Amino acid sequence: MVFYSLLAGERALANYANEHALVLFERALAAKVGSSDEENAAIHFGIGRALMAISEDDSIHHLSQAFDYFSGVGEVVKAASVVEAVFPISDHMDEIHMVKKALAFLPPDSLEAAHIADIRYADIHTQTGLRRRTGVPKTSSSVFMSP
Repeated sequence: MVFYSLLAGERALANYANEHALVLFERALAAKVGSSDEENAAIHFGIGRALMAISEDDSIHHLSQAFDYFSGVGEVVKAASVVEAVFPISDHMDEIHMVKKALAFLPPDSLEAAHIADIRYADIHTQTGLRRRTGVPKTSSSVFMSP
């Protein structure tokens, strides 16, 4: 049931059926109570994206859980996907933590690092002025520049 609910939830998100996706992901999460594995992290990632789409405040909690799992087991691309889903970024400390942690373990010349820098840091700088406090590169091209 968990696998099919997760699959159906992803499909519902892809078709912009966000409320239906949320129901499916929550059903999957209820069936997985107490486990901390990749499937559970994927469920939290789905719930977080569905909640963001319907403007619910609890989305960052679920996205943080997914990010912490993926980054903890070295799933760099999946962790970067979670960070990329947090849009638009605000000055919420969990979001800033995810961005900083993702850039710490992503290879500096990776596409994921460049994508996060392009989307997230321009937004951080223009909306919150947090560039100095978060150690953001001046431009995304600095990700690819050699010392």
